Amino acid sequence: YIGLGGLGFVVSYFVIYYMARPGILEMLEAVNSMLQSISPNQTVLLVVLLAGLTVLDLGGPFNKIAYGFIIQFYTEGLFHITGPVLVSVMLPPLGVYLGLTFLKNRFNDMDHKSKKLALFGAVFGLTEGALVVGYRRPLTVIPILLIGSVTGSAVASIMGLENSSLLVSIPSIITVNSVL
Repeated sequence: YIGLGGLGFVVSYFVIYYMARPGILEMLEAVNSMLQSISPNQTVLLVVLLAGLTVLDLGGPFNKIAYGFIIQFYTEGLFHITGPVLVSVMLPPLGVYLGLTFLKNRFNDMDHKSKKLALFGAVFGLTEGALVVGYRRPLTVIPILLIGSVTGSAVASIMGLENSSLLVSIPSIITVNSVL
């Protein structure tokens, strides 16, 4: 069995290296050249897509996929994409915190126990800060958070926000081109 496992590994390696690798590298090169020639209108669409994925599951798999793209854009120096998308990371916990603060009677005691977590998430850029309230009422809370975050990211993109770090919210004040 060990010999079959080793043979399977070697065959898989050569199939991936010589058959799959060239196609994957060609696709990555096409995506890279597309990103280098992206127009401002297309940037807004890309930002909206990534912002939507960031907020869709508040820290789940779609959020992690979007964050992987954000890191890649950051390493490529595309700060005009990372900055606006990172706005969508801060807005859900901030919205939940503000809701818990100003609309106290619409939330129960369990929700109010997550108020500090929401504030922490808003300050340090963790969408998970909105999880407790968002998952208790997914049909009412998540669409609102999604619309607000996508809109905020789109406006930031239109205004030309650039963030030269992966910091979000208050820590990012020193790394963005426009605090507004």
